[in-house]
Amino acid sequence: MKSKFSAFFVAFVLLPLLFNTHTALAQRQARGNAFSDSVDVSVGEYMLHVTSLFHKIDSIRTMARTNGQTRDTKANIAEIENVLQFVDGSLNRSSASFSLRNLQLLELILANAHAELKIENEKLNVSYQILSKLKTELISIRQDSITKRLIRDKGKLKSIYPQLAELKRNYSRTDSLVKVKLNTISAIKVSGASHEITATLLASDIRKEKRNATQRLFGNEKPSLWAAGSDTTDIKSEIESAYDTERKALHYYFKEFNGEIFFLLLFTTLFYFWIRQNLNRVKRAQQLDTLTGNGVFIIVNHPLLAIVAATLCLAPFFDLHAPASYIEILQFWLLVTMTILFYKQWPKNKFKEWIYVVVLYLLVISSSHLFPLAALQRYVMVVLNVLVIFLGLSFAKHIPDSFPMKRFTRFVMIVVVVLNVIAILLNIFGRVSLSQVFGTTAMFAFTNVIALSVLVQVLTEFITLQTQAQRIKHEIPGTITPATIYKSFRIPFLATAIMLWLIVFTTNLNIYDGVHRSLTKIFQYNISFGTNAISLGSIILFALIIMMAHFMQRNIGYFLGDIGEDDGDVSEQRSKLIMTRLILLICGYLLAIVVSGLPMDQITIIIGALGVGIGLGLQNIVNNFVSGVILIFDRPLRIGDTIDVGGKEGQIKEIGIRSSTLLTSDGAEVIIPNGDILSQQITNWTHSNPYKRINLTLKIMTTQEKDFVIDVIDNAIKDQEGILPTRPATIVLESVKTGEYNLKLFIWASNVSHSENLKSEVRYALFKAFKTLNIETL
Repeated sequence: MKSKFSAFFVAFVLLPLLFNTHTALAQRQARGNAFSDSVDVSVGEYMLHVTSLFHKIDSIRTMARTNGQTRDTKANIAEIENVLQFVDGSLNRSSASFSLRNLQLLELILANAHAELKIENEKLNVSYQILSKLKTELISIRQDSITKRLIRDKGKLKSIYPQLAELKRNYSRTDSLVKVKLNTISAIKVSGASHEITATLLASDIRKEKRNATQRLFGNEKPSLWAAGSDTTDIKSEIESAYDTERKALHYYFKEFNGEIFFLLLFTTLFYFWIRQNLNRVKRAQQLDTLTGNGVFIIVNHPLLAIVAATLCLAPFFDLHAPASYIEILQFWLLVTMTILFYKQWPKNKFKEWIYVVVLYLLVISSSHLFPLAALQRYVMVVLNVLVIFLGLSFAKHIPDSFPMKRFTRFVMIVVVVLNVIAILLNIFGRVSLSQVFGTTAMFAFTNVIALSVLVQVLTEFITLQTQAQRIKHEIPGTITPATIYKSFRIPFLATAIMLWLIVFTTNLNIYDGVHRSLTKIFQYNISFGTNAISLGSIILFALIIMMAHFMQRNIGYFLGDIGEDDGDVSEQRSKLIMTRLILLICGYLLAIVVSGLPMDQITIIIGALGVGIGLGLQNIVNNFVSGVILIFDRPLRIGDTIDVGGKEGQIKEIGIRSSTLLTSDGAEVIIPNGDILSQQITNWTHSNPYKRINLTLKIMTTQEKDFVIDVIDNAIKDQEGILPTRPATIVLESVKTGEYNLKLFIWASNVSHSENLKSEVRYALFKAFKTLNIETL
């Protein structure tokens, strides 16, 4: 029985399974070897394969043309080569002509060129890799087994020979194109690598020259002034060489850094149109004389020059490594602009001193550029230093009243005097380059503090103009003076001016980079709180942003025309001001958290600690804050509304984040926490309309009929100003006796704020009316 079952299993199960497996393997082998030597291939199949090779070669040729474009790369590398030649030529000049400022410029130009060279080399590497892959694909096409089989098949080769010949020509052209592109890119890569080596060597040379220049500054370049003899230096060639170097430096600077110049022009244009729009609005309202009477002169009389002066004053801070000649040209045009502005604004004697400042600036700058460090120039430098000392002392004694930063200006004049004294001593003892640095720095410090004072004045007048224009737009009465603006913005203006002056001062002394690196190290110092660490710079940045947010929310009203201190009906504008202040505060805190880089886990810890504090004793503060948000956005009350709350009646003057201010009829300002306002019943007289009903109690002694008395009252008050005409008066008779009427008169005041005056006027009108009729009233 068992043997029969085995035979049955082999016959009916295993044999069919083995047969099906063999059949499947044979079919798979037949499909896999469709073009093998043992299988006959039709002409149509060969044609399809040749067509696919055509498409593949066309694709390779297209990619080779696309990735082999080297015209722009060659042009860029050629331009970089010119930059390297300029830097190399500048370094090959006499080392005595170098200054740290010029070397820093060369270093910046070289760094930019080196960075661009790396980008171009990276592009070349990518293109070379793509072309190499294309070359590999062409090799694989040439070694194609199907094509070789076709060539051996003489019978079928004749029928598709034209297509195969065209395929060969197409292959040859593509292969030649790829080879040419690879050779071209290889040659450019060699050139780029050579330039990169040159750039690295030049960077090393510049660092060496910077060390040498620093040593020359503190070394004895020349003999003492009394021992200096005649100098055989070729002045003409030195001037021509210096001029050529400065010209090339300016050329490359304007070519490489034209984005900053475009931004300055755009800023000037937009600022001018903004000011012009505000001036036109003030002119249409015929309030231009009000501005000039309050001390707004520069913006009104010379708006374009004022903007140009502000732009030129800020221009050097967009690039602290610009060529010295570029900064000096900007400073010259700034002085020309300020001369025009000062012509009618300053007294004649003070304006004459300013002309001396401009002339001395030109002489100091010219002596530092156009003459070698010869004996004659050293005497000229001493004379110029002495003149600047006398001019600085004179200017410090008679600073114009229009100057917004008198104390800081006097301090700078003392610095100018000290620097020039040091420059004279250094010149006498042979340290001429260092003397030149101190003298030039003193001159820039002199002119720059005056320029910054003009900048502060322009900004103050601009904010004044903006405030007045917005007040006119929103029909807010009153004017704002520049003195009020400067008082509010004095601290940030002064801090900004001092910071900008120090940047220019340290840059001219060639110590800005060192100071910047030292401060960066200090700000990167980490302060540990347990396992957490926060950098000192993050803490300072966080505090600065918070302070700026509070400052902006406190003074944003100047830009909207409403500073929250005006009387009158300005509820809509005041509500916008409050919402703007709240948004500024929220954005300021969020920005401080994001920008400062403080870790969120530490912020969470702080918020948790605040939550505990709130739970223990800050509920009222949070309640007032949330109530303030509700009052601002839900707006059950608005600025200017007349309300009764907590036994106090008055007009809402301000709705703040924590409290609101109620102005009573006595002139008192009652400060009420916002939580108290929402927690009790409020009577709002002006929520939907400004009307208020007034009631008067009258006792009239007469024997006349009631209708006669009512007619007298109606005639007495019908033309009274302040009574709402759409709602007639109501007279109610409370009691009657012989010869006596007790009446109540109800009238509607058109404005609740004038209701008391209206009540007084109505009483007097009724008294006169009844007195004419010899009727006594009580």
